[in-house]
Amino acid sequence: NHISARFLSKDISKLKKDAATIFENVHVVKDLEEVEI
Repeated sequence: NHISARFLSKDISKLKKDAATIFENVHVVKDLEEVEI
């Protein structure tokens, strides 16, 4: 999924924290970051 660049860092931190209550492994990537799944 995509998190808009309009979100502030504190908002992204809250989204990550909220997601972590549901999902075991949460990572928010930056634009153009490549991750291996």
